[in-house]
Amino acid sequence: MSSGSKLTDAQRDEVCNRWLAGETQGALAREFGVCDRTIKNLRTTRGLRSRPKKTPKKASGANIAEFSSRAKSVLWRQDTSPEKPTYHSWKARVEALESKDGGNLSHNEAIVRASKEYTCLLRLFREYDVSHFDPNPESHPKIKHFGQNISHDESQVTVEGIDQTYRDNLRWAMTAAGAFLRAGITPETCPNDASWYLYRQAIDEPKDFMGKVGQMETKVDKDAENRAGLRKDSQRSIAELNDYLAELDIEEKRGGETND
Repeated sequence: MSSGSKLTDAQRDEVCNRWLAGETQGALAREFGVCDRTIKNLRTTRGLRSRPKKTPKKASGANIAEFSSRAKSVLWRQDTSPEKPTYHSWKARVEALESKDGGNLSHNEAIVRASKEYTCLLRLFREYDVSHFDPNPESHPKIKHFGQNISHDESQVTVEGIDQTYRDNLRWAMTAAGAFLRAGITPETCPNDASWYLYRQAIDEPKDFMGKVGQMETKVDKDAENRAGLRKDSQRSIAELNDYLAELDIEEKRGGETND
């Protein structure tokens, strides 16, 4: 049996690229349904006896193999159930896009196109330059791509004028900033000017913003402690009042018996 005889040429290329990107020989063998020796023989045939030394990631991004590896890792961690539905739905989508009826895309093109449909993967498009493998560059215009400046057009943000507490403003700002930093999604509306200010601070001055979050958490804990103390004091007061009333009742009964 020749090395990798159960694999197509495209699969052999993918296995080699993913092994070079850091995936283990055993994991690749299991995914492609071959034994470890098949992968080892393929590496020997291609002259891949060792991985190249890792170098710091450059601003130019990385190749499609690393993008694919990262995408699989992110998708695998999305679900806690052993079935991993998100991961398998992505793989099925890639296979569908490769089919003649689904688009007849190359494997790499299908990976990029399918990944656009998963919010948890959008941040990878900012980290890796995969534009060469993007069959539909104009699709999903909200995705921020590698090398693209992410800016806020504040004139397009609608201020709803909602009067809410500082804690609610802080919570909104944290959620909106998380969506922006994770996937480059900018809010179209905000509750009020104060919430927008906190949102911008969360992005531009995260240390100061997290300091405010810490102060709020401390205040919440203190308020909870104070409420617990008040509740305890109230319960003590009620118990003391009941005891006092009981004593009065006893005294009244004694007084009645004396009078008789």
